[in-house]
Amino acid sequence: MSRIFVTSDTHFGHDREFLFSPRGFTSIQEHDAAVIANWNSVVGPDDVVYHLGDVMLGDNAYGITCLKLLNGNIKIIPGNHDINNSKAITFENGFEEPTDITTPEDFREIYADFGYADADSVFVPKEGYKGGMLSYTEVIGGYKLIAIDSCMYSEDNGAEGNEHMTDGRIGDDLLEWIVAECEDAEEKGLLKVHIYLVIFLYVLIVVMECILKRIERDIGV
Repeated sequence: MSRIFVTSDTHFGHDREFLFSPRGFTSIQEHDAAVIANWNSVVGPDDVVYHLGDVMLGDNAYGITCLKLLNGNIKIIPGNHDINNSKAITFENGFEEPTDITTPEDFREIYADFGYADADSVFVPKEGYKGGMLSYTEVIGGYKLIAIDSCMYSEDNGAEGNEHMTDGRIGDDLLEWIVAECEDAEEKGLLKVHIYLVIFLYVLIVVMECILKRIERDIGV
């Protein structure tokens, strides 16, 4: 029986010393190799992994190569730094330099093999709008994955000048689509897995871990 895992922020190729050096690695490549090995020691080939974005930074070809070395049926939804980020950089040439932004259309193409190509349905915003356009559903076994793109990267969804923001928002049209997809899942007897709820729970767990560590530090445990 396959298991379900949730993760995010693998940052493959993010060649900054403050990321890999404190963890005992001498390069981002060594760091990424360890992430891949650790992942595959836990995740099996038939497991499902929901990746909540910020997968990689820099060389897309390198990042996709890393993804393809990972076990599991990986489903990706954008993170809050992935789309329309004017500070996008690449390390493709061995040093940090500016690069083209990733548009929502680019993102869907880059990660076609990680959810989008297999989608049973996608959210289509009204003409001229882009907010939520990377939302999709897929039936996996007895579950219906409802992957909700709540990122703010377009003016119609609250972003300023189509520059990404680190907040999130679900517009009325997207909410109606979500409800319709839930009703469809109910009619078909499928359990529903909502990625935006998963994101909330993931963040809540991280926050609670930080609080507990602070308490332990303060009381000297």
